[in-house]
Amino acid sequence: MFKLLIVEDEHIVRLALSSMINWEANNIKIVAEVTNGKEALDILQSTNIDIVITDINMSVMNGLKLLKAMNDIGYSGTSIVLSAYNDYDYIRQAFKLGASDYILKANMEPDNVLALVKSVLEKNKVTNKRKGNAAELDENLHERDYGLLLKIIAEDSYRVDEQLIRKMYDKLGFSGEYDCSVLLVDDYSTIIEKYGSDGIYEFSKHVMDSIKFQLKKQGIGYGVSITPEKYMILTNIKLASETAKRKKLELIINRIQQSLMMYLDISTTVGVANHGRTFINLHEMFSKANQLADLRYIYGKGKILYQENADFIKQVDGESIIGKEDSLIESIAELNIHKVDYELDLLLNKISTYKNNSYKDLISYYLELIMTIIINCSKLDNNTKNIFEHSTNFYDIISKFETKEEVHLWIKNFVKNIMAYMANNRHISKNSQIKNAKDYMRNKFSMNISLSTVAEYVELSENYLSKLFVSETGETFIQCLTRYRIEEATKLLSNTNMKINKVAIKVGYENVEHFSRVFKKNIGISPKEYQKKEHKLS
Repeated sequence: MFKLLIVEDEHIVRLALSSMINWEANNIKIVAEVTNGKEALDILQSTNIDIVITDINMSVMNGLKLLKAMNDIGYSGTSIVLSAYNDYDYIRQAFKLGASDYILKANMEPDNVLALVKSVLEKNKVTNKRKGNAAELDENLHERDYGLLLKIIAEDSYRVDEQLIRKMYDKLGFSGEYDCSVLLVDDYSTIIEKYGSDGIYEFSKHVMDSIKFQLKKQGIGYGVSITPEKYMILTNIKLASETAKRKKLELIINRIQQSLMMYLDISTTVGVANHGRTFINLHEMFSKANQLADLRYIYGKGKILYQENADFIKQVDGESIIGKEDSLIESIAELNIHKVDYELDLLLNKISTYKNNSYKDLISYYLELIMTIIINCSKLDNNTKNIFEHSTNFYDIISKFETKEEVHLWIKNFVKNIMAYMANNRHISKNSQIKNAKDYMRNKFSMNISLSTVAEYVELSENYLSKLFVSETGETFIQCLTRYRIEEATKLLSNTNMKINKVAIKVGYENVEHFSRVFKKNIGISPKEYQKKEHKLS
Protein backbone atom coordinates (compact mmCIF):
# COMPACT_ATOMS: atom_id res chain seq x y z
CA MET A 1 0.00 0.00 0.00
CA PHE A 2 1.34 3.46 -0.95
CA LYS A 3 1.98 5.86 1.93
CA LEU A 4 0.67 9.44 1.58
CA LEU A 5 1.63 12.51 3.62
CA ILE A 6 -0.61 15.62 3.46
CA VAL A 7 1.01 18.99 4.28
CA GLU A 8 -1.55 21.81 4.46
CA ASP A 9 -2.19 24.57 7.00
CA GLU A 10 -5.86 25.08 6.10
CA HIS A 11 -8.04 22.72 8.14
CA ILE A 12 -10.83 22.65 5.54
CA VAL A 13 -8.46 21.64 2.73
CA ARG A 14 -6.85 18.93 4.89
CA LEU A 15 -10.30 17.63 5.77
CA ALA A 16 -11.36 17.63 2.12
CA LEU A 17 -8.26 15.75 1.00
CA SER A 18 -8.53 13.15 3.73
CA SER A 19 -12.28 12.56 3.68
CA MET A 20 -13.53 13.04 0.11
CA ILE A 21 -11.61 10.08 -1.32
CA ASN A 22 -11.59 6.45 -0.21
CA TRP A 23 -7.80 6.25 -0.30
CA GLU A 24 -7.43 2.75 1.15
CA ALA A 25 -9.75 1.31 -1.49
CA ASN A 26 -7.22 2.63 -4.00
CA ASN A 27 -4.21 1.07 -2.24
CA ILE A 28 -3.16 4.41 -0.65
CA LYS A 29 -2.87 5.09 3.09
CA ILE A 30 -2.67 8.55 4.67
CA VAL A 31 0.21 8.25 7.15
CA ALA A 32 -0.15 11.77 8.57
CA GLU A 33 -1.67 15.22 8.08
CA VAL A 34 0.55 18.12 9.17
CA THR A 35 0.30 21.92 8.99
CA ASN A 36 3.76 23.00 7.81
CA GLY A 37 6.95 21.86 6.08
CA LYS A 38 8.94 21.50 9.30
CA GLU A 39 6.48 18.95 10.71
CA ALA A 40 6.48 17.14 7.36
CA LEU A 41 10.28 16.98 7.27
CA ASP A 42 10.37 15.35 10.71
CA ILE A 43 8.07 12.61 9.45
CA LEU A 44 9.97 12.14 6.17
CA GLN A 45 13.21 11.62 8.08
CA SER A 46 11.71 8.82 10.15
CA THR A 47 9.08 7.25 7.88
CA ASN A 48 9.14 5.86 4.35
CA ILE A 49 6.65 8.02 2.41
CA ASP A 50 5.75 7.33 -1.24
CA ILE A 51 3.99 10.60 -2.07
CA VAL A 52 3.71 14.05 -0.48
CA ILE A 53 0.86 16.45 -1.26
CA THR A 54 1.97 19.87 -0.01
CA ASP A 55 0.57 23.38 -0.07
CA ILE A 56 2.93 26.05 -1.42
CA ASN A 57 1.97 28.92 0.93
CA MET A 58 2.41 27.96 4.59
CA SER A 59 3.96 29.57 7.65
CA VAL A 60 7.04 28.18 9.48
CA MET A 61 8.28 26.34 6.37
CA ASN A 62 6.48 26.77 3.03
CA GLY A 63 6.10 24.15 0.31
CA LEU A 64 9.06 25.33 -1.77
CA LYS A 65 11.42 25.20 1.20
CA LEU A 66 10.06 21.76 2.06
CA LEU A 67 10.77 20.47 -1.47
CA LYS A 68 14.34 21.78 -1.23
CA ALA A 69 14.79 20.13 2.17
CA MET A 70 13.40 16.87 0.76
CA ASN A 71 16.09 16.97 -1.91
CA ASP A 72 18.73 17.62 0.76
CA ILE A 73 17.75 14.52 2.75
CA GLY A 74 17.62 12.38 -0.41
CA TYR A 75 13.84 11.80 -0.47
CA SER A 76 13.18 9.22 -3.19
CA GLY A 77 9.39 9.41 -3.41
CA THR A 78 7.30 11.83 -5.45
CA SER A 79 5.33 14.99 -4.69
CA ILE A 80 2.38 17.11 -5.79
CA VAL A 81 1.96 20.77 -4.87
CA LEU A 82 -1.28 22.57 -3.99
CA SER A 83 -1.82 26.16 -5.08
CA ALA A 84 -4.64 28.49 -4.06
CA TYR A 85 -4.26 30.33 -7.34
CA ASN A 86 -2.67 29.44 -10.64
CA ASP A 87 0.66 31.12 -9.90
CA TYR A 88 2.98 29.68 -12.51
CA ASP A 89 6.02 31.28 -10.95
CA TYR A 90 5.57 29.23 -7.75
CA ILE A 91 4.57 26.13 -9.69
CA ARG A 92 7.60 26.50 -11.98
CA GLN A 93 9.88 26.75 -8.92
CA ALA A 94 8.21 23.65 -7.50
CA PHE A 95 8.95 21.71 -10.70
CA LYS A 96 12.60 22.79 -10.49
CA LEU A 97 12.73 21.39 -6.97
CA GLY A 98 11.36 18.01 -8.05
CA ALA A 99 7.55 18.25 -7.83
CA SER A 100 5.84 15.90 -10.25
CA ASP A 101 2.58 17.81 -10.72
CA TYR A 102 0.24 20.36 -9.17
CA ILE A 103 -3.41 20.77 -8.14
CA LEU A 104 -5.33 24.05 -7.97
CA LYS A 105 -7.40 24.17 -4.79
CA ALA A 106 -10.29 25.54 -6.85
CA ASN A 107 -10.23 22.34 -8.94
CA MET A 108 -10.04 19.74 -6.17
CA GLU A 109 -12.69 17.39 -7.53
CA PRO A 110 -12.28 13.93 -5.92
CA ASP A 111 -11.98 12.07 -9.22
CA ASN A 112 -9.39 14.54 -10.55
CA VAL A 113 -7.28 14.39 -7.39
CA LEU A 114 -7.35 10.61 -7.21
CA ALA A 115 -6.55 10.20 -10.91
CA LEU A 116 -3.61 12.59 -10.62
CA VAL A 117 -2.21 10.92 -7.49
CA LYS A 118 -2.47 7.45 -9.04
CA SER A 119 -0.89 8.70 -12.26
CA VAL A 120 2.05 10.25 -10.40
CA LEU A 121 2.52 7.15 -8.26
CA GLU A 122 2.31 4.64 -11.06
CA LYS A 123 3.95 6.40 -13.98
CA ASN A 124 5.53 9.69 -12.84
CA LYS A 125 5.14 10.90 -16.41
CA VAL A 126 6.73 14.37 -16.19
CA THR A 127 9.62 14.85 -13.76
CA ASN A 128 12.14 17.64 -13.36
CA LYS A 129 15.42 16.33 -11.94
CA ARG A 130 16.18 17.41 -8.38
CA LYS A 131 19.10 19.59 -9.48
CA GLY A 132 16.81 21.57 -11.78
CA ASN A 133 19.03 21.06 -14.82
CA ALA A 134 16.95 18.67 -16.95
CA ALA A 135 13.50 17.25 -17.61
CA GLU A 136 12.69 13.61 -18.28
CA LEU A 137 9.68 12.17 -20.05
CA ASP A 138 7.97 8.83 -20.00
CA GLU A 139 7.44 7.41 -23.47
CA ASN A 140 3.68 7.53 -22.98
CA LEU A 141 3.31 11.30 -23.32
CA HIS A 142 -0.16 12.71 -22.80
CA GLU A 143 -1.47 16.09 -23.94
CA ARG A 144 -1.54 17.62 -20.43
CA ASP A 145 2.12 16.75 -20.07
CA TYR A 146 3.02 18.58 -23.29
CA GLY A 147 1.72 21.88 -21.92
CA LEU A 148 3.52 21.57 -18.59
CA LEU A 149 6.83 20.58 -20.15
CA LEU A 150 6.70 23.13 -22.98
CA LYS A 151 5.91 25.90 -20.49
CA ILE A 152 8.92 24.98 -18.37
CA ILE A 153 11.30 24.67 -21.34
CA ALA A 154 10.09 27.97 -22.86
CA GLU A 155 10.53 29.98 -19.67
CA ASP A 156 13.54 28.32 -18.07
CA SER A 157 15.66 26.92 -20.91
CA TYR A 158 15.89 23.42 -19.49
CA ARG A 159 18.33 21.10 -21.20
CA VAL A 160 16.11 18.28 -22.40
CA ASP A 161 17.13 15.01 -24.00
CA GLU A 162 16.95 15.57 -27.77
CA GLN A 163 15.48 12.17 -28.50
CA LEU A 164 12.59 12.75 -26.12
CA ILE A 165 11.97 16.25 -27.47
CA ARG A 166 11.90 14.98 -31.05
CA LYS A 167 9.48 12.29 -29.96
CA MET A 168 7.14 14.93 -28.50
CA TYR A 169 7.58 17.07 -31.63
CA ASP A 170 6.50 14.12 -33.79
CA LYS A 171 3.57 13.24 -31.53
CA LEU A 172 2.18 16.75 -32.00
CA GLY A 173 2.30 16.12 -35.75
CA PHE A 174 5.06 18.70 -36.34
CA SER A 175 7.80 18.35 -38.95
CA GLY A 176 10.38 20.75 -40.37
CA GLU A 177 10.50 24.29 -38.97
CA TYR A 178 7.89 25.75 -36.64
CA ASP A 179 6.87 29.30 -35.62
CA CYS A 180 6.54 30.38 -31.99
CA SER A 181 4.09 33.19 -31.24
CA VAL A 182 3.44 34.91 -27.91
CA LEU A 183 -0.06 36.33 -27.42
CA LEU A 184 -0.32 39.09 -24.80
CA VAL A 185 -3.67 40.24 -23.39
CA ASP A 186 -3.78 44.04 -23.75
CA ASP A 187 -4.97 46.27 -20.88
CA TYR A 188 -4.50 43.36 -18.48
CA SER A 189 -4.93 45.52 -15.38
CA THR A 190 -8.54 46.23 -16.42
CA ILE A 191 -9.10 42.49 -16.92
CA ILE A 192 -7.93 41.88 -13.33
CA GLU A 193 -10.36 44.53 -12.08
CA LYS A 194 -13.20 43.03 -14.10
CA TYR A 195 -12.72 39.37 -13.16
CA GLY A 196 -11.04 39.63 -9.75
CA SER A 197 -8.48 37.17 -8.41
CA ASP A 198 -11.06 34.37 -8.16
CA GLY A 199 -12.33 34.74 -11.72
CA ILE A 200 -9.10 35.47 -13.58
CA TYR A 201 -8.27 31.82 -14.12
CA GLU A 202 -11.70 31.08 -15.48
CA PHE A 203 -10.97 33.94 -17.87
CA SER A 204 -7.65 32.26 -18.72
CA LYS A 205 -9.47 29.02 -19.50
CA HIS A 206 -11.78 30.84 -21.92
CA VAL A 207 -8.78 32.37 -23.70
CA MET A 208 -7.16 28.95 -24.04
CA ASP A 209 -10.42 27.44 -25.30
CA SER A 210 -10.56 30.07 -28.08
CA ILE A 211 -6.94 29.47 -29.04
CA LYS A 212 -7.37 25.69 -29.06
CA PHE A 213 -10.58 25.89 -31.08
CA GLN A 214 -8.99 27.95 -33.87
CA LEU A 215 -5.83 25.83 -33.94
CA LYS A 216 -7.88 22.62 -34.04
CA LYS A 217 -9.80 23.92 -37.05
CA GLN A 218 -6.51 24.36 -38.89
CA GLY A 219 -4.93 21.21 -37.46
CA ILE A 220 -1.44 22.74 -37.42
CA GLY A 221 -0.77 24.16 -33.99
CA TYR A 222 -0.60 23.80 -30.23
CA GLY A 223 -1.39 26.38 -27.54
CA VAL A 224 0.11 26.71 -24.05
CA SER A 225 -1.05 28.99 -21.24
CA ILE A 226 2.01 30.64 -19.68
CA THR A 227 0.10 33.04 -17.40
CA PRO A 228 -3.43 34.49 -17.59
CA GLU A 229 -1.87 37.43 -19.46
CA LYS A 230 0.47 35.46 -21.74
CA TYR A 231 -0.02 32.48 -24.09
CA MET A 232 2.35 30.61 -26.39
CA ILE A 233 1.16 29.42 -29.81
CA LEU A 234 3.27 26.89 -31.75
CA THR A 235 2.42 26.45 -35.43
CA ASN A 236 3.84 24.18 -38.11
CA ILE A 237 2.72 25.49 -41.49
CA LYS A 238 3.85 23.35 -44.43
CA LEU A 239 3.69 25.67 -47.44
CA ALA A 240 6.34 26.26 -50.12
CA SER A 241 6.91 30.01 -49.95
CA GLU A 242 7.57 32.30 -46.97
CA THR A 243 4.88 34.66 -48.25
CA ALA A 244 2.27 31.91 -48.27
CA LYS A 245 3.34 30.74 -44.80
CA ARG A 246 3.04 34.23 -43.35
CA LYS A 247 -0.36 34.75 -44.97
CA LYS A 248 -1.61 31.48 -43.46
CA LEU A 249 -0.15 32.30 -40.02
CA GLU A 250 -1.72 35.77 -40.04
CA LEU A 251 -5.07 34.21 -40.95
CA ILE A 252 -4.87 31.89 -37.91
CA ILE A 253 -3.75 34.63 -35.52
CA ASN A 254 -6.34 37.10 -36.85
CA ARG A 255 -9.08 34.54 -36.24
CA ILE A 256 -7.86 33.97 -32.68
CA GLN A 257 -7.74 37.74 -32.05
CA GLN A 258 -11.21 38.26 -33.57
CA SER A 259 -12.64 35.39 -31.52
CA LEU A 260 -11.21 36.82 -28.29
CA MET A 261 -12.53 40.27 -29.15
CA MET A 262 -15.97 38.93 -30.02
CA TYR A 263 -16.49 36.61 -27.05
CA LEU A 264 -14.33 38.12 -24.30
CA ASP A 265 -14.12 41.73 -25.50
CA ILE A 266 -10.33 41.79 -25.22
CA SER A 267 -7.62 43.11 -27.49
CA THR A 268 -4.46 41.03 -27.90
CA THR A 269 -1.01 41.66 -29.35
CA VAL A 270 1.04 38.86 -30.88
CA GLY A 271 4.80 38.61 -31.41
CA VAL A 272 5.98 36.02 -33.94
CA ALA A 273 9.39 34.31 -34.02
CA ASN A 274 10.01 32.21 -37.14
CA HIS A 275 12.13 29.21 -38.11
CA GLY A 276 12.43 27.08 -34.96
CA ARG A 277 14.10 23.68 -35.04
CA THR A 278 12.00 21.11 -33.14
CA PHE A 279 11.57 22.31 -29.54
CA ILE A 280 15.25 22.19 -28.64
CA ASN A 281 15.56 25.95 -29.20
CA LEU A 282 12.09 26.73 -27.80
CA HIS A 283 13.43 28.99 -25.02
CA GLU A 284 15.23 31.16 -27.59
CA MET A 285 12.14 31.29 -29.84
CA PHE A 286 9.81 32.07 -26.93
CA SER A 287 12.09 34.87 -25.65
CA LYS A 288 12.27 36.44 -29.11
CA ALA A 289 8.49 36.26 -29.63
CA ASN A 290 7.96 37.73 -26.16
CA GLN A 291 10.26 40.67 -26.95
CA LEU A 292 8.43 41.28 -30.21
CA ALA A 293 5.03 41.26 -28.48
CA ASP A 294 6.42 43.82 -26.01
CA LEU A 295 6.92 46.20 -28.94
CA ARG A 296 3.21 47.00 -28.59
CA TYR A 297 4.47 49.85 -26.37
CA ILE A 298 5.85 51.40 -29.54
CA TYR A 299 3.58 50.15 -32.33
CA GLY A 300 0.31 50.00 -30.41
CA LYS A 301 -1.93 47.18 -29.25
CA GLY A 302 -3.89 44.58 -31.19
CA LYS A 303 -1.19 44.03 -33.82
CA ILE A 304 0.94 41.14 -35.09
CA LEU A 305 4.63 42.04 -34.77
CA TYR A 306 7.60 40.45 -36.56
CA GLN A 307 11.37 40.79 -36.52
CA GLU A 308 11.27 43.58 -39.10
CA ASN A 309 9.30 45.69 -36.60
CA ALA A 310 12.17 45.37 -34.14
CA ASP A 311 14.75 46.00 -36.87
CA PHE A 312 13.10 49.34 -37.78
CA ILE A 313 13.99 50.77 -34.38
CA LYS A 314 17.67 50.50 -35.34
CA GLN A 315 17.23 51.46 -39.00
CA VAL A 316 18.58 55.02 -39.09
CA ASP A 317 22.36 55.37 -39.39
CA GLY A 318 23.98 56.44 -36.15
CA GLU A 319 25.15 55.24 -32.78
CA SER A 320 22.84 52.97 -30.77
CA ILE A 321 21.74 54.34 -27.40
CA ILE A 322 21.77 50.84 -25.88
CA GLY A 323 24.76 50.39 -23.62
CA LYS A 324 24.87 54.07 -22.68
CA GLU A 325 21.82 54.04 -20.41
CA ASP A 326 23.34 52.55 -17.24
CA SER A 327 23.76 55.86 -15.38
CA LEU A 328 20.23 56.94 -16.31
CA ILE A 329 18.70 53.68 -15.05
CA GLU A 330 20.70 53.89 -11.81
CA SER A 331 19.37 57.42 -11.28
CA ILE A 332 15.79 56.24 -11.91
CA ALA A 333 16.30 53.36 -9.45
CA GLU A 334 17.47 55.89 -6.86
CA LEU A 335 14.46 58.13 -7.68
CA ASN A 336 16.93 61.01 -7.99
CA ILE A 337 15.06 63.49 -10.21
CA HIS A 338 17.93 65.95 -10.58
CA LYS A 339 20.37 63.24 -11.61
CA VAL A 340 17.80 61.78 -14.01
CA ASP A 341 17.38 65.18 -15.67
CA TYR A 342 21.14 65.44 -16.11
CA GLU A 343 21.55 61.90 -17.51
CA LEU A 344 18.55 62.31 -19.84
CA ASP A 345 19.98 65.57 -21.17
CA LEU A 346 23.23 63.79 -22.00
CA LEU A 347 21.44 61.05 -23.96
CA LEU A 348 18.95 63.33 -25.69
CA ASN A 349 21.62 65.86 -26.65
CA LYS A 350 23.74 63.02 -27.98
CA ILE A 351 20.88 61.97 -30.27
CA SER A 352 20.52 65.60 -31.36
CA THR A 353 24.10 65.60 -32.65
CA TYR A 354 23.48 62.76 -35.12
CA LYS A 355 23.70 63.99 -38.71
CA ASN A 356 20.21 63.82 -40.19
CA ASN A 357 18.03 66.17 -42.20
CA SER A 358 15.36 66.66 -39.54
CA TYR A 359 14.38 65.39 -36.12
CA LYS A 360 11.91 63.01 -37.83
CA ASP A 361 14.90 61.04 -39.11
CA LEU A 362 15.79 60.41 -35.47
CA ILE A 363 12.47 58.85 -34.44
CA SER A 364 13.95 55.35 -34.30
CA TYR A 365 16.56 56.54 -31.75
CA TYR A 366 13.91 58.11 -29.54
CA LEU A 367 11.86 54.90 -29.74
CA GLU A 368 14.95 52.90 -28.84
CA LEU A 369 15.56 55.11 -25.81
CA ILE A 370 11.91 54.83 -24.69
CA MET A 371 11.96 51.04 -25.10
CA THR A 372 15.23 50.79 -23.15
CA ILE A 373 13.72 52.85 -20.29
CA ILE A 374 10.54 50.73 -20.25
CA ILE A 375 12.39 47.41 -20.21
CA ASN A 376 14.78 48.48 -17.45
CA CYS A 377 12.06 50.10 -15.33
CA SER A 378 10.01 46.90 -15.64
CA LYS A 379 12.98 45.04 -14.20
CA LEU A 380 13.13 47.50 -11.30
CA ASP A 381 9.38 47.31 -10.70
CA ASN A 382 7.27 44.88 -12.75
CA ASN A 383 4.10 46.88 -11.99
CA THR A 384 5.36 49.87 -14.02
CA LYS A 385 3.80 48.22 -17.08
CA ASN A 386 0.42 49.34 -15.71
CA ILE A 387 1.14 53.01 -16.43
CA PHE A 388 1.63 52.42 -20.15
CA GLU A 389 -1.94 51.23 -20.69
CA HIS A 390 -3.09 54.55 -22.14
CA SER A 391 0.05 55.32 -24.19
CA THR A 392 -1.23 53.21 -27.04
CA ASN A 393 1.32 54.03 -29.72
CA PHE A 394 4.66 55.69 -28.98
CA TYR A 395 5.51 55.88 -32.64
CA ASP A 396 2.41 57.99 -33.33
CA ILE A 397 3.06 60.19 -30.28
CA ILE A 398 6.69 60.91 -31.16
CA SER A 399 6.08 61.39 -34.90
CA LYS A 400 3.45 64.09 -34.28
CA PHE A 401 5.97 66.46 -32.69
CA GLU A 402 7.58 68.99 -34.97
CA THR A 403 10.80 69.77 -33.06
CA LYS A 404 13.40 67.86 -31.06
CA GLU A 405 12.73 70.15 -28.09
CA GLU A 406 9.11 69.00 -27.96
CA VAL A 407 10.20 65.38 -28.09
CA HIS A 408 12.77 65.91 -25.33
CA LEU A 409 10.22 67.59 -23.07
CA TRP A 410 7.71 64.78 -23.63
CA ILE A 411 10.31 62.08 -22.86
CA LYS A 412 11.36 63.88 -19.66
CA ASN A 413 7.76 64.10 -18.46
CA PHE A 414 7.27 60.46 -19.43
CA VAL A 415 10.21 59.41 -17.24
CA LYS A 416 8.99 61.62 -14.36
CA ASN A 417 5.61 59.86 -14.48
CA ILE A 418 7.33 56.48 -14.28
CA MET A 419 9.38 57.64 -11.28
CA ALA A 420 6.31 59.03 -9.50
CA TYR A 421 4.54 55.69 -9.97
CA MET A 422 7.59 53.76 -8.73
CA ALA A 423 7.91 55.98 -5.65
CA ASN A 424 4.25 55.46 -4.76
CA ASN A 425 4.53 51.74 -5.42
CA ARG A 426 7.54 51.40 -3.14
CA HIS A 427 5.65 53.14 -0.35
CA ILE A 428 2.64 50.83 -0.84
CA SER A 429 4.93 47.80 -0.94
CA LYS A 430 6.61 48.78 2.32
CA ASN A 431 3.23 49.39 3.97
CA SER A 432 2.03 45.99 2.77
CA GLN A 433 5.13 44.20 4.07
CA ILE A 434 4.82 45.86 7.48
CA LYS A 435 1.07 45.14 7.58
CA ASN A 436 1.70 41.43 6.87
CA ALA A 437 4.40 41.32 9.53
CA LYS A 438 2.20 43.04 12.14
CA ASP A 439 -0.80 40.83 11.29
CA TYR A 440 1.34 37.75 11.79
CA MET A 441 2.70 39.08 15.10
CA ARG A 442 -0.79 40.02 16.29
CA ASN A 443 -2.02 36.47 15.59
CA LYS A 444 1.06 34.60 16.82
CA PHE A 445 2.42 36.73 19.70
CA SER A 446 1.52 34.01 22.23
CA MET A 447 3.98 31.68 20.50
CA ASN A 448 7.78 31.75 20.67
CA ILE A 449 8.21 34.06 17.68
CA SER A 450 11.24 36.21 16.89
CA LEU A 451 12.46 38.70 14.30
CA SER A 452 13.83 35.70 12.39
CA THR A 453 10.43 33.93 12.42
CA VAL A 454 8.54 36.96 11.14
CA ALA A 455 11.23 37.81 8.56
CA GLU A 456 10.93 34.31 7.14
CA TYR A 457 7.13 34.62 7.00
CA VAL A 458 7.17 37.90 5.04
CA GLU A 459 10.20 36.75 3.01
CA LEU A 460 12.52 39.62 3.97
CA SER A 461 15.97 39.61 5.56
CA GLU A 462 16.06 40.16 9.32
CA ASN A 463 18.18 43.27 8.92
CA TYR A 464 15.85 44.85 6.34
CA LEU A 465 12.70 44.03 8.34
CA SER A 466 14.27 45.52 11.46
CA LYS A 467 15.08 48.79 9.66
CA LEU A 468 11.67 48.82 7.95
CA PHE A 469 9.88 48.59 11.32
CA VAL A 470 11.65 51.65 12.66
CA SER A 471 11.30 53.73 9.48
CA GLU A 472 7.62 52.86 8.85
CA THR A 473 6.19 52.54 12.38
CA GLY A 474 8.52 54.55 14.63
CA GLU A 475 9.05 51.57 16.93
CA THR A 476 11.37 48.57 16.90
CA PHE A 477 10.26 45.00 16.25
CA ILE A 478 10.66 44.13 19.95
CA GLN A 479 8.70 47.20 21.03
CA CYS A 480 5.83 46.27 18.73
CA LEU A 481 5.79 42.60 19.83
CA THR A 482 5.96 43.64 23.49
CA ARG A 483 3.07 46.08 23.01
CA TYR A 484 0.83 43.35 21.55
CA ARG A 485 1.69 41.02 24.44
CA ILE A 486 1.19 43.60 27.19
CA GLU A 487 -2.11 44.81 25.66
CA GLU A 488 -3.43 41.23 25.75
CA ALA A 489 -2.07 40.74 29.27
CA THR A 490 -3.97 43.80 30.55
CA LYS A 491 -7.21 42.40 29.07
CA LEU A 492 -6.70 39.01 30.73
CA LEU A 493 -5.77 40.57 34.10
CA SER A 494 -8.79 42.90 33.96
CA ASN A 495 -11.42 40.41 32.82
CA THR A 496 -10.35 37.08 34.36
CA ASN A 497 -9.01 35.56 37.56
CA MET A 498 -6.24 33.82 35.67
CA LYS A 499 -3.05 33.38 37.68
CA ILE A 500 -0.09 35.59 36.77
CA ASN A 501 2.06 32.68 35.57
CA LYS A 502 -0.78 31.48 33.32
CA VAL A 503 -1.21 34.98 31.88
CA ALA A 504 2.53 35.15 31.17
CA ILE A 505 2.45 31.89 29.21
CA LYS A 506 -0.76 32.93 27.44
CA VAL A 507 0.87 36.07 26.03
CA GLY A 508 4.18 34.47 25.06
CA TYR A 509 6.41 34.68 28.18
CA GLU A 510 7.69 31.38 29.52
CA ASN A 511 9.38 33.05 32.51
CA VAL A 512 6.95 34.78 34.86
CA GLU A 513 9.69 36.97 36.43
CA HIS A 514 10.66 38.27 33.01
CA PHE A 515 6.99 38.91 32.20
CA SER A 516 6.54 40.86 35.46
CA ARG A 517 9.57 43.05 34.77
CA VAL A 518 8.42 43.85 31.22
CA PHE A 519 4.85 44.49 32.38
CA LYS A 520 5.94 46.90 35.14
CA LYS A 521 8.28 48.72 32.78
CA ASN A 522 5.41 49.36 30.34
CA ILE A 523 2.44 49.83 32.70
CA GLY A 524 4.15 51.24 35.79
CA ILE A 525 2.94 48.62 38.28
CA SER A 526 3.32 44.85 38.60
CA PRO A 527 0.81 42.42 37.02
CA LYS A 528 -0.45 41.44 40.47
CA GLU A 529 -1.03 45.06 41.50
CA TYR A 530 -2.72 45.77 38.16
CA GLN A 531 -5.09 42.81 38.55
CA LYS A 532 -6.09 43.85 42.08
CA LYS A 533 -6.66 47.43 41.00
CA GLU A 534 -8.82 46.47 38.01
CA HIS A 535 -10.91 43.98 39.97
CA LYS A 536 -11.60 46.60 42.67
CA LEU A 537 -12.76 49.05 40.03
CA SER A 538 -15.11 46.48 38.56
